[in-house]
Amino acid sequence: MTRNRVIGRDNKLPWRLPDEMAYFRRLTASHAILMGRRTFESMNCRPLPNRLNIVLTSRKFEVPDVTFVESLTAGVSNAANQGFEKCFVIGGRGVYEEALGIADALYCTLIDTVLDGDTFFPEFDLEEWVLESTDTHDIDSKHKYAFSMNVYRRREQV
Repeated sequence: MTRNRVIGRDNKLPWRLPDEMAYFRRLTASHAILMGRRTFESMNCRPLPNRLNIVLTSRKFEVPDVTFVESLTAGVSNAANQGFEKCFVIGGRGVYEEALGIADALYCTLIDTVLDGDTFFPEFDLEEWVLESTDTHDIDSKHKYAFSMNVYRRREQV
C-alpha cells in the first residue's frame, strides 16, 4: 500500500515493482492463497501457479485448479484440510479487513508515495503488531518508487 493506503485503481495495481512481485512469488509459492472475486478477476480469472488458489465469492464459477468458497473461514479451513500450513490473503480490501481479525502475521509492502486510487487497505491498529523484519528498496531504473517489505507478527495477548 502507498502512504495514503491505496492498494488499487480500476481493479489493478497502480504501480509496477518487479522486485516486490518477485518477493511475493517466492513468499507464496507452495502455499495457499486466498482472494476475493474481484482480485481473481483482475488476474483474468487465472490461478497463480504452484499455489492452492482459493477465491471467496458467492457467485458460481468453474475454473480448473481454483477452489471457490463462500466465507473466509471456509477458505482457511480448506487450505488446512489440504495440508497447507500457510494461507496468504492477497486481496481485496474486504477480505483484508475480515482477515486482519484472525491473522497471526502481516506481510505488508509500504510504497513511499501518494497515489490516486479507488481501493484502500483497511485501517488497523499497528499497536497489535510487532515489526519482525523489513527490507527496503530504493528508487532505481526498474522501480519508480522506493518501498519497504515489512513482516509484522501479532503481539501476544496478555
